[in-house]
Amino acid sequence: TTGPVTVPFLMALGVGIAISLALLTHISGVARAIFSPVMTVIRATPVASFIMVLWVLIRGNENAVPAAIALLMVLPIVWQSMTDGFAAIHPDLDEVLRVFGASPLKKFRLLTLPTLADYLIPALVTAVGLSWKAGIAAEIIAYTRHSIGSAIKDAKDMLEAAEMFAWTITVVLISLLFEKAIARAAAAYARRGATAPTQSSAKKSKRGGGGE
Repeated sequence: TTGPVTVPFLMALGVGIAISLALLTHISGVARAIFSPVMTVIRATPVASFIMVLWVLIRGNENAVPAAIALLMVLPIVWQSMTDGFAAIHPDLDEVLRVFGASPLKKFRLLTLPTLADYLIPALVTAVGLSWKAGIAAEIIAYTRHSIGSAIKDAKDMLEAAEMFAWTITVVLISLLFEKAIARAAAAYARRGATAPTQSSAKKSKRGGGGE
């Protein structure tokens, strides 16, 4: 399970693709017309249907099914949040920063990044939990060997209720751990953002006091 479903590279890949597509659809009407319906279809299609279709298409490589499902679950959630985030960047604030001579990097740090983070972090919490649970469901249906999903299916077939509940609780706990880790990272980012202006003001005050 930890291979195809929770590898950080897989999550980073899905998030990276979603953010790139959100930026592309934000600046290009043609791209928006192409990818918006695709994301709508992915979001509206039942997870079980995707699992069955992928299982048929890539039969013989059951390990690839949970990985593909986990990636698909991340894409529409992060894409929609980032699309909303790019739209929320206020053009007047961007113009003010430009008038005051802010570099593109500074504008990104002061305006773009905080705005996008407000949309990205909740999306990540949702996407991680959903992709994990969808990946487990894919393991059950595709019967991925040596995985939590196959263990749950074996316990169900053998009518081992205690073992099945134990694995289910394990899935829930791992999902909560992932969500908690992202929430703590978000809190750390918020604290860092809150202290940065204070530190900057303190430095300016020190320089002003030295000049006097």
